[in-house]
Amino acid sequence: MLASIKYPKVSFFLMTYQQESFIEEAVFSVLNQDYPNLQIVISDDASEDATYSRVLSVLSHYSGPHQIVTNQNKKNLGIGQHFAYVMESFVEGDLVVMGAGDDVSLSNRVSRIVEEWLANNKPSFVAHDLFEIDKQGVTIMDKRTRQYALQPRFDQMPMELALLEYTQNPYPVPYLGAALAYDRMVYTRFSTPELLPSYEDHMMYFRALILGGGVYFSEKLVRYRIHDDNFTRKKLVHAKVEVPSLLSPWLGSYIELNHEGLSNYRLFLLEFQEWLDYKKGVYLKLISINYNLVYLLWEKINYRRELIVKLIGNKNSVLLFSSANFMPLRTVLFGTGNVAVKVMKDISDVFNVVAVCDNDSKKHGQFFLGKPVMSPDLLKKQEEEIDCILVASSFFFEIQYDLIHIYNVSPAKICRAPIVYL
Repeated sequence: MLASIKYPKVSFFLMTYQQESFIEEAVFSVLNQDYPNLQIVISDDASEDATYSRVLSVLSHYSGPHQIVTNQNKKNLGIGQHFAYVMESFVEGDLVVMGAGDDVSLSNRVSRIVEEWLANNKPSFVAHDLFEIDKQGVTIMDKRTRQYALQPRFDQMPMELALLEYTQNPYPVPYLGAALAYDRMVYTRFSTPELLPSYEDHMMYFRALILGGGVYFSEKLVRYRIHDDNFTRKKLVHAKVEVPSLLSPWLGSYIELNHEGLSNYRLFLLEFQEWLDYKKGVYLKLISINYNLVYLLWEKINYRRELIVKLIGNKNSVLLFSSANFMPLRTVLFGTGNVAVKVMKDISDVFNVVAVCDNDSKKHGQFFLGKPVMSPDLLKKQEEEIDCILVASSFFFEIQYDLIHIYNVSPAKICRAPIVYL
């Protein structure tokens, strides 16, 4: 019992695909981990080279203490679906350490991650530093990775500021995915990602920020290999790609895109998934609605959508693939004064105003700018159907207090209209 408390179970998830030149070194480095309560999950996404056979060859000689799980997909799923499948089918640990089939972990990597995780009260993620190596294993300094090293670290920021910084940054994750570990709850609390984005490290990091963030320590515990076949460096070609079921009513089961379209489509799936996860975080009361963050997340989706629409060029898809289908916030506007008039005139379409609420009983049952006016009591009864209560009044704090303490409305759903409207 003491051992299980001292050494929580950790899963090392090694994801492989077409890495026959590097896979043996990667597998040996995972097998050599000195952490005692370790599950090693090695999953291959239907490689067409010798990657998986070399995995099995190395494992055939292993007789060490670690629990070993292997899997090879019958068909190539792509990173997003592969990641979700393994997380839901094989991973058992409380903490999940990520690895790729072309990277090499130092033998104390898992032990040090667990030490930092426990010492910091089990944060949502743990990040560390890494060495960069080229195809031959020679240490280098890559220009793009230097950008990560110089930008602000989100573990030093309040959650809302970290999310805003993430949303505005072209390199939103200040730690490479090869040097990250997550509390498994980061995945399970939000469940299966509906859009299965290929950038699973970004998706998990965004979820981790919503759950409270994490911790970084500066030890270099991975030799991260940079070469032309890295996923983020590989030049995308014209391809026919499967469309997630959530988008298929608008785009069909498959779409054909060139390399520019594929890149934007992958980013769109990630950004739409972040929007869905943000909404779920509000529903679970993990985070409160923030007007600026909502606006930025929504604008990113629409920007990417417009690019894809141009590249698809299908009239039917263009008509159906509109921002109204991206699950905007079902919003109740609180207030019927001049501020509310200004807000209704200029409000972003991310706020789908379905009704208005006001304390003045004389206005209940009437209409304000075409929207029905309800009482706070009725708002409480219909709260489950509402994503956001946007307060358009100079008396925000009074209204917020009453909604929370008199009407028991979730604080996470209450949002203040920007000062520009006051």
